[in-house]
Amino acid sequence: MDALTRRVLDGPLPVAVQGSPLAARLITADLTAWLETLARDLSDAEIAKTFTQRFAAHAAAGLVREDALCLQHTYAAVLTRTLGDPAPPCADGPGSPPIDAAHLTRILARVIAVAERTPVLVRPSPGPRTPRDSTPRDASHRTARWCVAASCSADDIKPALRAFRAANPDALIAVTGVHVTAFTTCPPTDAAVLGPHGLVPVDKGDTTRAARRAALAAVIARYYGTDVKDEDATPLLAAVDLPATEREAYVVRCLGALHTMERNRHLLQTLAVYLAHSQCTAAAARSLFIHRHTLAYRLRTIATITGLDLDAPFDRMRAEMALLLSDANCWGMPRRRGASRGH
Repeated sequence: MDALTRRVLDGPLPVAVQGSPLAARLITADLTAWLETLARDLSDAEIAKTFTQRFAAHAAAGLVREDALCLQHTYAAVLTRTLGDPAPPCADGPGSPPIDAAHLTRILARVIAVAERTPVLVRPSPGPRTPRDSTPRDASHRTARWCVAASCSADDIKPALRAFRAANPDALIAVTGVHVTAFTTCPPTDAAVLGPHGLVPVDKGDTTRAARRAALAAVIARYYGTDVKDEDATPLLAAVDLPATEREAYVVRCLGALHTMERNRHLLQTLAVYLAHSQCTAAAARSLFIHRHTLAYRLRTIATITGLDLDAPFDRMRAEMALLLSDANCWGMPRRRGASRGH
């Protein structure tokens, strides 16, 4: 805990915290709340209760809301960096499991929501205001308004994150493996550096819902190779958000042995490429580096195995949907709200 507190104190802090005799004690108490929350599977209501108490402590220490929220941003950044440490610190001491970045992102979303419901605190002024400080400070300038999510390749993720951070210095970013989730106060700048991504607004301060919908949109963006806004793909988001068992059942029903048998993987790839090239035989064959006659033979085999007629619009839609859901299953999906951890 002392090491974590020192990391926070050594980083950029709000002016009101710098040099305060209460700073170390306040930061240690905040970090304890973070680590205890990370170590347990708390409901959103329990998380909100914990951090409502912490924001009350900030108010008692004389911090305005924007300074208190800035501290939470710092904690999240420090804890995210500890994910790469050989033995990340946990609330339960040595031998505890490492911090889960996806769980950290969920907590951060709830903390932001709590901050948005916290009444604005006004720091008493010791004397008359000068012309410079007569302009009201925007206490919500760090409030999350947008959420962007993407999945980068292992080779590309570090340079992509550096470029995104440079373009969006105030963004709150969490990384889980190759999956990136970021909150910004305005539409993110140069999000294309992350590759195909999902972008959603944070509606009514519900950052938990925004993070999940952005992750779902990122699955669709990755499959189609284009950026996706949630309002442009609402029906697809609902399909991708099905429970894993229902997604898998649909894929098996549509694709059958094409999906369940490893020896048919080349046929699954052939189907995906053929549909991606709008059923253009010549373009699909060139992309697969095979002869057109070979492609025709594979398509007949696909029809025999699946029973799908790719010239029929409904069957073609079913095949496209099954491929999308299969891709979602392969990459893994964010945990559904209300589900138990580890499921």
